[in-house]
Amino acid sequence: MARAAAPRLLGALALGVLALLGLAREAAAAPVPELSIVEDWKIEGVYDTSSGLGLSYGVFFDPYTHDEYMYIVHNTTVDMYHLPSSRGLGEPVLERSFSTGSSCAQSSSWVMWPNLITTHGDLPFCTCAWSEDDPCPKRVSITGTTTGEDGLYELGVNNILKVDQVPLVEGALGLGFSSTNETAEDRTWACEPLINPEAVAGKYCVVDRGGCFFQTKHDHCLEAGAIGTVIVNRDPSVITLSVQEVAKGHPFFMVGSDTGDIMKNNPDATIASGKPIGEPEPQPGYSGPDGLSIVNVYTGKRVNW
Repeated sequence: MARAAAPRLLGALALGVLALLGLAREAAAAPVPELSIVEDWKIEGVYDTSSGLGLSYGVFFDPYTHDEYMYIVHNTTVDMYHLPSSRGLGEPVLERSFSTGSSCAQSSSWVMWPNLITTHGDLPFCTCAWSEDDPCPKRVSITGTTTGEDGLYELGVNNILKVDQVPLVEGALGLGFSSTNETAEDRTWACEPLINPEAVAGKYCVVDRGGCFFQTKHDHCLEAGAIGTVIVNRDPSVITLSVQEVAKGHPFFMVGSDTGDIMKNNPDATIASGKPIGEPEPQPGYSGPDGLSIVNVYTGKRVNW
C-alpha cells in the first residue's frame, strides 16, 4: 500500500508545484499598479501664518494608550490631534490644547516624550526686552520724505550682526546699480560690482533681492563705500538674512517691498538704524528672553523654570 500511495503523493505534489508556477506567471504578467499618495484629510482655515509666525508640528506615539497623536504648535498654543479617530472618518479629533509654557510666540517646538520642548533662536519676538535706551523691536527710520511717509518701518536682521549690536548710523540713501541697461531686471540686484559707487559712498546702499547671495550684495555695497546695506524684498514681508560675515558697525538688513518703494520714491530722504531706533513704547506680543520651555504633554504644565 505504501508503494502504491507514493506515486499518487508525488503526483499531487507535482500538480501543486505546476499550479503555483502558473499562478506566479499570471502574477508576473499582471500589470503592476502605480504607487500614489491619497489625501485622507487636511486641516484648513484654522492656523493663520500671515503674521509671520510659523507652525511647528509632528507626530508621536503614546506608549501608555498605544495611540498616535499629531501636535501643531502655533503662537504659544499646542493642539493635540488624535490620529486614530481620523481613519476613514474625516479630520482627526482635536483632543486637547495647552500652552507651550513659553512667552515666546516665534519659536520651534518638538516632542521628546513625555515632554514638549520649545526653544527659539535669536529672534525679535523672543529677545526683545524694551527699555528707553534700547527700544525694541528694532525699526528703520525714514525721514525727509516728500510723500509724507516719514516713520518707523519693519526690518529683517541678518544672522551675524544684529541691528541692536550696531550704534546709531544715520545718512542719506543711494540706489546701487550693477548694469548700465536701465531695462535689465538684474540692474538693481548688486550681483556684480556697482557701476555707480559715487551714488552710494557714505550712504545707505539700497538694492533689490534676487540673483545672488545676500553676502554678495553686502560686499559690493561695502566695496563702493556705503555705510549700510538695505535689501528690498520681493513682497512686503521680511526675513532674516543668512550671511557669513558683516562689517563691524555696518547696518545690514532687509525691508519689505512697500518700504523699499518709499525709499526709492524719496531719494533725498534720510535713513537711520541701530540700537537706539525701535518702537517708542513696548509692543504686545514681544517679551523678554525666554530661551527654553519644557512642558509635560499629559499635564500641560511647565517643568523647567
